[in-house]
Amino acid sequence: MNIAHIVWGLGIGGVESMLVDIANYQAQSHTVSIIVINDNIDPSLSSKLDSRIKLYPCKRKVGSKNPLPIIRLNLDLFQIKPDVIHVHMEGIVKLVRIKRKATIVRTIHNITSTPNEYPKFDKLFAISKAVQKRTKNQGFESEVIYNGIHFDQIKNDSHTQSTHLRIVNVGRLENDKGQKILIEAAKILKEHGIDFSIDFIGNGKNKSELKELTNKYHIESNINFLGFQSRTYVYENLCHYDLYVQPSIFEGFGLTIAEAIAAKVPVITSDLEGPIEVIDGGHYGIPFLCGNANDLANKIIQFYNNTINIDTDTAWLYAHENFNIEATAQKYLDEYAKLLF
Repeated sequence: MNIAHIVWGLGIGGVESMLVDIANYQAQSHTVSIIVINDNIDPSLSSKLDSRIKLYPCKRKVGSKNPLPIIRLNLDLFQIKPDVIHVHMEGIVKLVRIKRKATIVRTIHNITSTPNEYPKFDKLFAISKAVQKRTKNQGFESEVIYNGIHFDQIKNDSHTQSTHLRIVNVGRLENDKGQKILIEAAKILKEHGIDFSIDFIGNGKNKSELKELTNKYHIESNINFLGFQSRTYVYENLCHYDLYVQPSIFEGFGLTIAEAIAAKVPVITSDLEGPIEVIDGGHYGIPFLCGNANDLANKIIQFYNNTINIDTDTAWLYAHENFNIEATAQKYLDEYAKLLF
């Protein structure tokens, strides 16, 4: 098959990292191209692409109305002559003018996607049952293909928890990711005399606000903002933490939850449908009421006092069976084939 993936940018993010993993797997036995519309290609990510993958940068400036990059997009498609066009982000399909005989599909990555474009696709994929449910409520059918991770790349050395509780969160520092809830919970932990630290790995527009909140609550000595770290760093160091917390307000899936489970780190997550799927309804992680800092703090205190526990070995087996990148990439290939043949 000849496969063309299209994204707005190839910066550091969950969707983009997932695309690189999927494309690399597909390139082992198929012709794969990636078209990047905006002038946003992070070398640390593009350098991970298989040498057989052809990268087509259209170099559009964000917000630009210049038609030349869009013309280039369509000229690239004309040159590639793909069997499958796989769109990964909203707003792209309306720019595709040269479709020829290609099958065009879309992966829906979050529950906030609007359905206006869905009729233009031959097939829709949802990254979780929660996203699929939302899509069905909008009047469209979709196939669930879970996001996947490289279990063989994630270190999972066991360690003994001390009286100092090391907590970690990985992700963009933005409202949807809910780090503010975790900081508010940290204030409560401090008031209860819990010995803890929290490392936030990631950057984002809320960083200054979160730091101000940390100062306001006088918990600067407990909170560390580590900024962006490479996936290699995250995969090497996750296992050194005692607890992973995902306090998202909106989340279609929760790939970092799966990564924490792969590192054999216990997980506490907000009770959104997507993250709850990753922990199998609470069998392999601890849910708390979304947006409720008191409930989050209470769950962390219970974990600290060993009144609630998670079998990380069993959780690892569940996640490995359901969220393996090879299975994810192969399922996409199988679905393409069903549409083409």
